[in-house]
Amino acid sequence: MKKLFYLLLLAVVLAGPQTQAGPLHEAARAGKLGQVRQLISKGANVNELDYYGFSPLLLAKLNDHDQTAKLLTSKGASEQLETLVRRLQFYLTELGYSSGGIDGLLGPGTRDAIRAFQRDGNFKVTGRVEEPWVHKLHNKILARVQTDLKKLGFYGGEVDGLVGPATRDSIRSFQQQAGLKINFTPEPDWMRAIQTALQRTSQTQSKPALDANALKTLQEKLLVLGYNPGLPDGLMGSATTQAIRDFQSRYKLSVTGQPQGEWLSVLDREILRTIQQQLTAQGFDAGAADGAYGSRTELAIRKFQQQTGLPVDGRPSAQLISALQKASSRQTASVQPIPVQQAPPKRELIERVQRRLHALNYKIGDIDGQTGPATEGAIKAFQQQQKLPVDGQISEQLLAALDQQLQAQQAQQAQQAQAQQAQQA
Repeated sequence: MKKLFYLLLLAVVLAGPQTQAGPLHEAARAGKLGQVRQLISKGANVNELDYYGFSPLLLAKLNDHDQTAKLLTSKGASEQLETLVRRLQFYLTELGYSSGGIDGLLGPGTRDAIRAFQRDGNFKVTGRVEEPWVHKLHNKILARVQTDLKKLGFYGGEVDGLVGPATRDSIRSFQQQAGLKINFTPEPDWMRAIQTALQRTSQTQSKPALDANALKTLQEKLLVLGYNPGLPDGLMGSATTQAIRDFQSRYKLSVTGQPQGEWLSVLDREILRTIQQQLTAQGFDAGAADGAYGSRTELAIRKFQQQTGLPVDGRPSAQLISALQKASSRQTASVQPIPVQQAPPKRELIERVQRRLHALNYKIGDIDGQTGPATEGAIKAFQQQQKLPVDGQISEQLLAALDQQLQAQQAQQAQQAQAQQAQQA
């Protein structure tokens, strides 16, 4: 009975839609002994947890499939009960209900914590594990995760305590950046990593404003991404404030206009994503354009730096993006266009063109990823000014031309900044 009680505990702690389960999990849940045996013979992992933390053995026992459970046990499956009880205790403790220790045992301290949670949530106070309040506990933990990831700039959706695609993407992005194994079940290890990241962010916010060199680097990053902070001179003017506000608004972050805070990690992620995209376009395998700095991205950066004579450090930077953009412009210029019927441009490409037009002070209306009259008019004005064929159409060639013009503008602004500094000296 005690073991069955634990099993029921685990079922309700992690209850949710079962669409994320693999074939072995589904076969174990249904008690399909022959199918389970066949999947194991093909190399299925008997201890793999599904999206919500269930193992095939746990699913078989919960549904009274004794023969299936025996087969899984004989093939090395383990129940992992203690780990999952620890998770329940951790959840309660995180929400302020002390269980007297996280030891994997359902003792008096844990029961008292359960009663306190039930009382505060207007549930029947029993000290037992029952489905309604455990669902509420799980939702509260997920809401805590969403809130914290929003503060760190990884999550831009609604704080609803539900595991939707946006929540999964934000968890994955954080874990990749933190070098953690991808796991969507709220676990103590990566939840503590979130708290550590929040503490670092808080310390960053409490520090004095950026020095001139750091602010200049930030301005260059904003320029690279198509925002217009004005002259990259290391001075915090109205244009830089507005560019920061535009970026923060675009990524659904707290709009402060200040050059410090959690939004800087999002800026760095977008810089890295841009680098990954451009490296791949140049034939360097940087892996997925996900903004996560891994070994493939580092190796691709090093190879590009070696080939172009840049200092080889494998690190992303605004200087690296500038070199990539120049290489892209040369590549585009060397390719003769072939007349073909073009597919409609993707929303991301439209937004990138719009941001660059905006940075070059063309009136494009909202940066919304849609080709309206204002965007088309701005494109035609740019094409006419640059003596390009005037068609008002969005393309990779147009993007390369815009990048080239932005580089020229940045170089001119840098010269102006040097001249101003020389006069002041």
